[in-house]
Amino acid sequence: MTLAAPAPVPAPDGSPTSAAPSRSGTTARATVGVATLVLVLLTALWAARRIEDDLTARSRAALARAGIPVSVSYDGRDALLTGTVENPREAAGAIGAVSGVAGTQHVTSRLDIVVTAPVGGTGAGSDAGAGSDAGAGTGSGAGSSGSSSGPGAGPTASAPSSGDGTSLPPGTITFPTNDATLSPASTAYLLQVSAFLATHPQAHLVIRGHSDSSGTDEVNWSLSRRRASAVAAYLTAHGIAADRLRAEAYAATSPVAPNDTPAGRAANRRVELAIEETP
Repeated sequence: MTLAAPAPVPAPDGSPTSAAPSRSGTTARATVGVATLVLVLLTALWAARRIEDDLTARSRAALARAGIPVSVSYDGRDALLTGTVENPREAAGAIGAVSGVAGTQHVTSRLDIVVTAPVGGTGAGSDAGAGSDAGAGTGSGAGSSGSSSGPGAGPTASAPSSGDGTSLPPGTITFPTNDATLSPASTAYLLQVSAFLATHPQAHLVIRGHSDSSGTDEVNWSLSRRRASAVAAYLTAHGIAADRLRAEAYAATSPVAPNDTPAGRAANRRVELAIEETP
């Protein structure tokens, strides 16, 4: 006697139920979905790389036309400038050349400007020490700037002034650890400084870069140079003639606060401004 296969159980609406989808079919569809996603991601990465390569090539051409031999690289549409230039005007020219390349959104400058070292600041071995203020009288701007060099004063605590009583607007320029990027607060202050200099065309400015005592002497000298250079480049880009600016590097030789606390180190990572006496 032959037994017939049971008939499909009808669904509530009277139609026969279908068999459940096979596991192999589900796995195949999932594999196709993952492969499609990977393909989309790879295409996006390829397109982004092509954009970066195109922006880099056009920026290099712009720098070559400007006669400024520095390096430029891109992360997305954001440019990074590195290398050494001879003066703030050249740094501003490099920033302007790359900013003018269509498609560039933001330009970060890590350019080193050749700056003069102050008397006594001749190299890595001249660090006065984290707790010393021996160099504060000549290195922190206490002379022409009128600012106090004591630990409680803070950077640019009072407005630097010239012999005729003209004073810069009060403000501070400080930096994070191991960084020479100007913060929004610092650029807002430097806009006030550039406005002041524009209305006082005879004034010349000394820009003094400092660091805390963290890291090696070599790093601290480089940081203080880059910080002074960043301020000089910003002012030049905002219409101040480069021959009115003089950048100096002090590394950790002129602290305004003890370097044994986070607050003290933060105060020492600074740039000070002073009006330079001119004949």
